[in-house]
Amino acid sequence: MNSNKLLIVGGSVLALLLAFWLLFLNHVNINQVGVAYDSWDGKLAIQTNAGWYVTSPFTKVVCLSVLPEKVQLMTSANIIAVKIVKLRQDKIVDFIKLQGFGYYINANFNNILMGYAFSGKNYDFLEIVQDSDEAQNK
Repeated sequence: MNSNKLLIVGGSVLALLLAFWLLFLNHVNINQVGVAYDSWDGKLAIQTNAGWYVTSPFTKVVCLSVLPEKVQLMTSANIIAVKIVKLRQDKIVDFIKLQGFGYYINANFNNILMGYAFSGKNYDFLEIVQDSDEAQNK
């Protein structure tokens, strides 16, 4: 009988810990910035340090890479243009204001950066580390 009680208590504790992890915790890796949107009060929080964060269950978090990324325009014949771009940590809020918040940001991040890099405009949140034109002229 004691072993059944111990099993129930142990299972309950594990279930509570799992629920806490699923509802309240998120992790930001090195070279990432967490963007936490609280749908309860509409606040946006930027998580710049790597590690675990405790948030409310109404908070959605997307982790964006701040490493330089290669974006390129391609055709079936060849590559037209290549740029290496980097999202600036201190301007993430400007990026979210322009792009909007959503989980799709992670899935299409490279395409989103490509759109801004080849738009012909300068954006504060996007640093162009290297341009194919600069590399060819050196």
